[in-house]
Amino acid sequence: MVSETPRRARRYVVFVAAAMALATATLTATGGPVAVRAQIAPSELGAAGEMHVLEPSRIVDTRTGIGVAAGPRPVRLTGRSFDARVLGAGGVPSNPDRVLAVLANITVTDATVPGYVTASPCCGEPVTASNINFNPGRTVANMALLLPGDEGKVRFTLAGPSQGTAQVIVDVFGWVSSSENPVRGSRLVPVTPGRLLDTRRTEPLGPRTWRRINIRGADVVDANGVVVVRDIVPASTNVTAVMLNVTGINERPGSQGTWMSLVPTRVAGGPSTSNLNLSASQVRGNLVVVPIGADGRIFLYNDSSTVDAVIDVVGYFEAGVPVATRAGRLQPMLAPFRVFDTRQPEFGSSRLGSNQAEPWDFAPVIASTTVDGLPIGVVKALLGNLTATSFERQRGGPATTYLTMYPGPALPDTSNINLGVGEDVANLALAPLAPDLTLRVFNAAGSVHYLYDLSAMVLAD
Repeated sequence: MVSETPRRARRYVVFVAAAMALATATLTATGGPVAVRAQIAPSELGAAGEMHVLEPSRIVDTRTGIGVAAGPRPVRLTGRSFDARVLGAGGVPSNPDRVLAVLANITVTDATVPGYVTASPCCGEPVTASNINFNPGRTVANMALLLPGDEGKVRFTLAGPSQGTAQVIVDVFGWVSSSENPVRGSRLVPVTPGRLLDTRRTEPLGPRTWRRINIRGADVVDANGVVVVRDIVPASTNVTAVMLNVTGINERPGSQGTWMSLVPTRVAGGPSTSNLNLSASQVRGNLVVVPIGADGRIFLYNDSSTVDAVIDVVGYFEAGVPVATRAGRLQPMLAPFRVFDTRQPEFGSSRLGSNQAEPWDFAPVIASTTVDGLPIGVVKALLGNLTATSFERQRGGPATTYLTMYPGPALPDTSNINLGVGEDVANLALAPLAPDLTLRVFNAAGSVHYLYDLSAMVLAD
């Protein structure tokens, strides 16, 4: 049975603002003014907040000079930045009036020191939120919602406790359109997370192995193979793409480093982009958006080593939704905003214990959020970066833990983050809100701090 900590049964998050269309507005909130993009009348929303999922494409690679000059990027105590153009790259339109945000996977490799990366619109001041944490000797990836700034560029800032270097790779997977875009996209439909695949119960993935996964009309099954949710993704051709949390488990004897990729169709010689990178003996998860093939399936590729994969569906994208509705529109923030951090005094300065969950009340933040003086309205789910840090192992307890963000009350058989002692791990998470607008965070073992950076809100009618 999961224990909920009474002393932190409800935490009130600070104000945050979202963005829908084009005109710039300023609203006053707790903590001072926050710049947002103003919402326009619902009858004029058109394609605003709709997703256009792309075939994965690499738009930045500092190792080879794709998108930027080649060469490792400095990591500094005060942060060192480089700018990369995301508009007009990898299938994203070049017209800034048509694009609200870009969905991309950020990968850091060849780091000589630990650190983190923050992606923010160019060319303002870097935000306090982070997108990805990295360590020497490991390649790590995380999905991010990027907001282009001046000249359609995003600023990537690398910082850490000591000076060093790292290489950065960016693969684009889609973009969110504004009301000015002439072509409709797809709406995001969040679902209570459900498990589609767990190779620990079937057969692991060997080197250079493909695994076909049914998406349209997919069922969720439990550990005994019993169907617990039917058609968690509708068997409809209007379902264009799926959002998954993919966890790689590289703990089998003789494990070595590998990478994994999810694509709509098999590619001769293997994919040219990756979603997840695994070191030997590592367990790691990452949020993934994948276009669905014509047959209603996608393909999972593993490059080397023999590994296990766990795939949880968290949402899907549906085309053809009536234009007058708000449901499923994605409202990106102007920049990621840190809404809570359990290390800070205002949030208790205390870790979440073993087998415990604690709810966070988002009703105040949603009720107080206005765009151009108007209430944001009904919100279905949140898209944000969940980061776990400072894990402490219990005496005799597991050396690792996992965190799950979920609406409750029942704890799903899914996870968002896996980590061990000395690790800082981030993963973008899509989290449907409970009817009372709360979200719970569960910790499996030991005790751990965690923080949450909000990137976007998913609207409802």
